[in-house]
Amino acid sequence: TGLRYDNVRFNSSSIFSPRIGLEFLFSPITKFNIAFGEYYQSPSYWMLMNPNNAHPLKHSYTAQAVAGFEHLLAEDTRLTFEIYRKNYYNRPVKQSDISLDSLDNRLGFIDIGEGYSEGIEVFVQKKFASKWYGTISYSYSDSKAKDYRINQDGYYPWDYDSKSGLTLV
Repeated sequence: TGLRYDNVRFNSSSIFSPRIGLEFLFSPITKFNIAFGEYYQSPSYWMLMNPNNAHPLKHSYTAQAVAGFEHLLAEDTRLTFEIYRKNYYNRPVKQSDISLDSLDNRLGFIDIGEGYSEGIEVFVQKKFASKWYGTISYSYSDSKAKDYRINQDGYYPWDYDSKSGLTLV
């Protein structure tokens, strides 16, 4: 279990974010992990302190769930498989992005943004035991933001929606 505390005087935010993780051992070499939690982050200061904001921005936060298996393939080699879902709330949105006058960048921000990210990750790590070490991982994610533009409905691919990632070290 865990608990994080954030306090930002500028927007009078004082927030506790709870977290819990559980590990189930199937054998000495195989386990199942699951974790839930809320993760808060204050907006970037250039957004938070924008004098044109209608009100002080709230902290953005995610409600997250992660589940996965971990298995030792050998004494020095581990395989991990995880799936996750993150729901985002209170993300800063530029007023000009959702107003009739899209060229007016002086309207400030509002904290109505929502979205989600979900995906999978497969990770193999070989520790340095004899002669060599390395990692290989593949991840797939789908990240979408709620569309607040006038006459729009639904979600669109978010800024950091990179879909697939392969790492080899």
